[in-house]
Amino acid sequence: MEVLFVSMFPFEHNTSATIQNKGIVRGLVALGNNVDTLTLEPLQTSASYDDSMN
Repeated sequence: MEVLFVSMFPFEHNTSATIQNKGIVRGLVALGNNVDTLTLEPLQTSASYDDSMN
């Protein structure tokens, strides 16, 4: 199945929402789905920015 996952939280932000979203995407991929993601552009000046989250 083709899935487009849309989120207001960039994957580079270290927040509980991002961790949950990444888990959902990984689960969908593990089930054999092809997942594309669409998020906002990360702000590197944000307090929650963490490049290792990507």
